[in-house]
Amino acid sequence: MDYFVARQAIFDRELNVWGYELLFRPGLSDRCDALDGEAATVRVIASGLFEPGFENLLHGRRATVNFDRALLVSEMGRELPLPPGTVIEVLETVEPDEAVLAACAALRVQGFWIALDDYTGDPKLDPLLDVADLLKIDVLAIPVAMQETILARARELGISTLAEKVETREEWERARTAGYDYFQGFFFAQPVPVATQQIPATAHNALGLMREVQSRDLDFVRLEQLIKREVGFSHRLLRYLNSAMFAFQGPVSSIRQALLLLGEREIRRWVTLATFSLLGSEKPAELVTQSMIRGRFCEMLGRESGLASDGDLFLLGVFSLLPALLDRPMPQLLEELALAPEFAAALLGQAPPNDRFTGLLGLVRAWEAGDWETVGFIASRLEISRQTIGKSYIEAVCWADAIAGESGRETIPRS
Repeated sequence: MDYFVARQAIFDRELNVWGYELLFRPGLSDRCDALDGEAATVRVIASGLFEPGFENLLHGRRATVNFDRALLVSEMGRELPLPPGTVIEVLETVEPDEAVLAACAALRVQGFWIALDDYTGDPKLDPLLDVADLLKIDVLAIPVAMQETILARARELGISTLAEKVETREEWERARTAGYDYFQGFFFAQPVPVATQQIPATAHNALGLMREVQSRDLDFVRLEQLIKREVGFSHRLLRYLNSAMFAFQGPVSSIRQALLLLGEREIRRWVTLATFSLLGSEKPAELVTQSMIRGRFCEMLGRESGLASDGDLFLLGVFSLLPALLDRPMPQLLEELALAPEFAAALLGQAPPNDRFTGLLGLVRAWEAGDWETVGFIASRLEISRQTIGKSYIEAVCWADAIAGESGRETIPRS
């Protein structure tokens, strides 16, 4: 795989994932020069979108993909193997000439949505409103008064609206109140300020379990007691081990038996995943999924760079989103968790310059944002092969989505 692709969630008004915007470029040269938009889109979609594993980036949801003018009006643009319902984002640089309008109308007939990316209300784009299904509006760049005008006109024309660059929960609440239909940004991964610093009892139990499984030598008796203390954990663990993923000769009927059968590495992973699902029960499901992607992505890239053991780097990625799950600052949370000092320093932003763990986490975050220049810079510094990053990301997404897909059956797939 010589291309890079990341996905960014798009949420509806109830914070369910409505779709994913696919951000991509065909690989990285030594210098991250700007690439031709048509070449990037065609190469990624035509060469890989429906290869085994790649299609799982969408996990059954719609995709949004950028089209520049050249691709929009080309025959190739109309023949790309995109599923109906895909959102074609017409870039803000596209002039609404006759060929562009005809292409948009033809794509709509084929079942695609047409979105106007970075829509500003510029009158010269008015002809495109006749073929648009969705307006994407940068809430950080467009004044509030102009946003209100755009929203009012969109409602009048029956066009849906999407607020992009939404970075905080407060911005999401303002955009939702204003009447936007969809939302994109990293607001769901930010903590919400709360008046009290007290952590609920359920969260305390979950953090206690996390702390226990980080011990160098697991105390199975103590761990058994902690699992039984949290209602539902015993049932979840037994159901997990009695699922079709295992082939034990007889049913697993006790927590002690379950722990012995799993072994230390699988116990650490299962407890981490189960407790995160518990902690995120009142958060958007995508937040828990994103934490799993980070954990898996970190461990896979760490394996490439020779940084540390898989389990440690998995926790580094997963715990980076713990403040958003619990709406508590990282320093307070780390007091509850006996993480290795080098990981704690990376999570707190207190590591020395050029710290490799901080770099790894920075690479993962840059990938999520589609900041390919930063990805290339950090990958070179960490001596991670750029050709393996894209594959690792897709595998991490598929793995995390499998966990989300199995959540109704309380099972977690093994790595």
